[in-house]
Amino acid sequence: MKLLTPTTGAVVAHYHHPVWGEYAAVTRNTYGKGEVPCVGFMPSAALTEKIVEKSVKRAGLWGQQQALHFPTIMRSGVLANEHSVHYILNYSAAPVQVTT
Repeated sequence: MKLLTPTTGAVVAHYHHPVWGEYAAVTRNTYGKGEVPCVGFMPSAALTEKIVEKSVKRAGLWGQQQALHFPTIMRSGVLANEHSVHYILNYSAAPVQVTT
């Protein structure tokens, strides 16, 4: 656990603790032409996913590929004839259905 005290970043989340509640748990700061989150603790996989999702959406990069979750992922490319192609990969033993 880090007790973040941002000087230029925006506080996204605080700790719910009687002593450490004044410190930031998650911050967001600009970096170059973009921004970067700083997480001061070990979040669960679900919370990590939400933090990354919010950052990607704020950057305007959220799309069809980002909506899928492991073990189902999408990769894209361009064929020799310059047509786009999307590959949906299922890394599990169970069948999945994806709506595109």
